[in-house]
Amino acid sequence: MELEHAIATPRAVVAMPQRKKLIRGCLYDRDGSRCPASQRSARGEHFILGDPDHIDPHQSARWVPGRSIYLGISSRHYGHFLLETLSRFWALEQLGPFDHYVFHHLYGLPLTPRWFQPARECFACFGIPLDRVIVVRRPLRFERVVLPTAQLEISNGVEPAMAATYRRVVEHCLAQPDCGPGFLHRLRGWPGDGPLRLYFSRRRVHGNRPMRNERQVERVFTAAGFRILHPQQWSFARQVALYQRAEIIAGAEGSALHNSVFVRPGTPVINVGTPRRNSGLTLNQLMCDSLSGAESHFLPFAGTGSCGERAYYDIDVLRTRLVALLGDVGA
Repeated sequence: MELEHAIATPRAVVAMPQRKKLIRGCLYDRDGSRCPASQRSARGEHFILGDPDHIDPHQSARWVPGRSIYLGISSRHYGHFLLETLSRFWALEQLGPFDHYVFHHLYGLPLTPRWFQPARECFACFGIPLDRVIVVRRPLRFERVVLPTAQLEISNGVEPAMAATYRRVVEHCLAQPDCGPGFLHRLRGWPGDGPLRLYFSRRRVHGNRPMRNERQVERVFTAAGFRILHPQQWSFARQVALYQRAEIIAGAEGSALHNSVFVRPGTPVINVGTPRRNSGLTLNQLMCDSLSGAESHFLPFAGTGSCGERAYYDIDVLRTRLVALLGDVGA
């Protein structure tokens, strides 16, 4: 869809009862009618869409000349970036070229591509100049703006065609000078070839850490032949190269395991349940696994703790279930 003289309203987030948030900010056509395709999907999330059906089409707004593309949500949260920010990038090659690349930030501070490495790499991959990025902070009126559909909606569904976006990111990362074949040979302590099993640890991250005894959990996986990976200590491009190299990846359910979009087809992905998702099963993870052709496996949570708390994992149960699961997948 291509619109002339469309208006973008700025993001606004209002706290509501029961931990809900009212979220506003989308595109309106030249007559002031809301464009639903520009709204963030709220299914399964703690958001209520609050954009009015109509706005005054003659309101004051900054003029944006040329041909722009609206790319939806920008976020510094890695999982939301990977799933939501990239969901409209399919249009960049098919519908371009463009003079400006327009986003709404999710909430909090807007994404700054220069300082958020995954965004910097992905923007370079798709040819987005950083000085042409616009984050909507006040009303804008566009000479022309392309509004592509989102190929993935959080907690709702995904179009298989989005796999092409992640394949392009893989190709871009593997083409980097320090990420090509055999790059692990140059890294002390990492096997240059042979089987590589990765466990994604959250023990050193700031923010959500679901395990109180993750060091013990790491020992269980180490004994099963896994290498402990702290993703935040690696460049984004090298992470993607690692995931392409891995024969199995594992970790607590959540954003880190969404990197399954970058693994080879048939790679087992082991989701360890948390008090938030006891079974480890989430729709978002199943969508990610489906895009790369990965095999989804689950280790249900066993231990003490409730949702929102860091939990103690029952190490004996975890060890027994992991050994059984690896036997089932022939690993």
